[in-house]
Amino acid sequence: ALSKHEARLFADEASRENHLRARTEALTQHEARLYAEEAAAVDAAAAAVAAADARQRQVLNMAEEAEQRWQVQGRAVNDQTWVLDQHYQALQQELERKERWVADREEQVLQEERRLRERE
Repeated sequence: ALSKHEARLFADEASRENHLRARTEALTQHEARLYAEEAAAVDAAAAAVAAADARQRQVLNMAEEAEQRWQVQGRAVNDQTWVLDQHYQALQQELERKERWVADREEQVLQEERRLRERE
């Protein structure tokens, strides 16, 4: 038979073991929560990086599309400028031709007036 002292020692040891088991279980659960929180944080960071990458690709695509539109519009403006320049040159030539015709006509009128004066 165990003495009261020995029984008390066994009970204290059993109590300490139960306390240690409970503490170990609590630490294990806490560690598991920490790992889960860390995994969630890593997943959230990875999702944020993926979203940032997607947004960056979207912005780059938009910039490339804008550049292409600008180039197309630039070519269209250049083409229109060329057409307008050709039209301007044609109008300038027509104006010069008409100015020469007017000058020639004025000269003819002056010569005709001189002839008429000479006859008088």
